[in-house]
Amino acid sequence: MSKRGGFRRVLRTVHLWIGLIVGVPLVVVCLSGSALVWHDALEGWMHPERRPSSQDGVVLPPSHYLGEAAKVLGEGLLPSTLRMPAEAGAPVVVSALDRVDGRVRFTAVWLDPATGRVLDSADQGASLFGFLHRLHGSLAVPQFAGRQIVGWIGIILLAAAVSGMWLWWPRREVGLAALGWRQGLKVSANIHHVGGVWIALPLIVVTVTGIYISFPQTSRAVMGAFMEMQPQQPRAPFGRALEQPARGADEVVAGVLEQVPDGRLAVLSLPQENRPSWSVQVWTVAGTVKTAQFSVEDATGRISRADGAAGGGDEVSRLMRRIHDAQGMGPVWETLVFLTGVLPAAFAVTGVMMWLRRRGNRRKLEMRRQAVRLASGSS
Repeated sequence: MSKRGGFRRVLRTVHLWIGLIVGVPLVVVCLSGSALVWHDALEGWMHPERRPSSQDGVVLPPSHYLGEAAKVLGEGLLPSTLRMPAEAGAPVVVSALDRVDGRVRFTAVWLDPATGRVLDSADQGASLFGFLHRLHGSLAVPQFAGRQIVGWIGIILLAAAVSGMWLWWPRREVGLAALGWRQGLKVSANIHHVGGVWIALPLIVVTVTGIYISFPQTSRAVMGAFMEMQPQQPRAPFGRALEQPARGADEVVAGVLEQVPDGRLAVLSLPQENRPSWSVQVWTVAGTVKTAQFSVEDATGRISRADGAAGGGDEVSRLMRRIHDAQGMGPVWETLVFLTGVLPAAFAVTGVMMWLRRRGNRRKLEMRRQAVRLASGSS
């Protein structure tokens, strides 16, 4: 056997056992990710009451939405984040965080942008999509390093994609013939080979960005060897929103928008007891092409740029998240990301089918050989 043939056999064995050992958690992570690609559309279909009645894009001052949301959140629960609609026809979302039985609860309030009328409110963590987010991000076991487990599953999936590309690489066919349906192969084998090669590059991109998200510190250290990365600020622990901020939401947003003349408010995070500053994210061009992040000290009103404009570190992190989640990347990339979740699940099933068929064929071949040996021995 040649060295190349021996390497292919080892690689095929590795590729096979990847599917057999981590097939089930891999399918769970991939399928939950596919569902989350269409999160907004599916949630709008499941909850039509959250759709604004007006489509004219009129917006009210931020304080109006925060005030209306506070009325339905209940006593002791204060708004923490305001998210403006990215497009006409989407609602304003005000969220509030509190801790219940050691778990951070995320309550959301949906409002009509034009009227400020409350459309709905719900505990997002208890919803279907809240569960899917936990399942995709940490296998719903964050207390047991679930995010790191998902990161290692991503590394294994990356190895499967690269090894699958190597095993597929044609030795006879050239051009488009190598990318098409192959005569003589079972349907399951064709789905595995043809689907695998067509989705391989998007799958590698989505997997690499997922690994970055799961291991941010290590990923930033690796990327720091090739580009300047601004030091990442430590994430503030859970804290209650300030009951009486020194500044109002309208004043804070107006001050930031003075520095971005063509900007539009995207996200406003209110100050907390352990983080006494406002965080303001602004769309700097039409739509959601680019955003700028600002921090506003509640006590002094001092505004500072907080999006890593000089070093680009935070921009890289946001880009990785956008690519992985297909946020604002257009319908083509959304479809490709959706397929990078659905097809690996199909590959796990077809791979097992191919393995069982190969085992059955080897068993039949061995039985024939034994029959020939018995026949020659009896003669």
